[in-house]
Amino acid sequence: EWRAMLEQYSQADYLESLVAQFRAFTRALNVETGEAKNKEMTRKYFPYPAVIALKGEMVRREVRLAELAWQRALREALGEAGEQFYELRYLAKAEQTTRENIELAQNLARVIEERYRSGGASQADLLKAQTELERQRNQLGDLEAQWRTARAKLNALLDRPAEAPLGRPDSSEPRDAKPTLEALTREALAHRQEV
Repeated sequence: EWRAMLEQYSQADYLESLVAQFRAFTRALNVETGEAKNKEMTRKYFPYPAVIALKGEMVRREVRLAELAWQRALREALGEAGEQFYELRYLAKAEQTTRENIELAQNLARVIEERYRSGGASQADLLKAQTELERQRNQLGDLEAQWRTARAKLNALLDRPAEAPLGRPDSSEPRDAKPTLEALTREALAHRQEV
């Protein structure tokens, strides 16, 4: 959008040129009867230089505002993409942990079922273990649905189809690069028009 604003100066200049030609034509147009006094029509009257300068300044400011709006939209899109990436990363780790919990709950349920058959555990213990196993499976289903939603959001930000595959995020911890408060303040003041 802001790049289209750059073309406005030439459009404004062209419009001014057309208006000036029309004015020159109508000024030199002889509508009186009798002998023509001015046989040559002036092609164009020059507009005041201040008018063109003001139009140029207006277009420059509109372009700057459009560029700032574009930069803001880009920052917001990058921030949202980062949030979605870390949401996917969290969901991948949570899904992995839940799968491990399901495996543990299955083993526990098998052990309690064997103890119940031999009389070493109560039916309540068996029901608790089976309930926990089903709760973990339900949680895994919820995490998979959240993964699909987060994947669709990130794909939308990347202008890809919602069902486009995404690999699993790297599970290693991010680098611990913490900028100083002064560096963050300097960056914010240099690149955020809202601050």
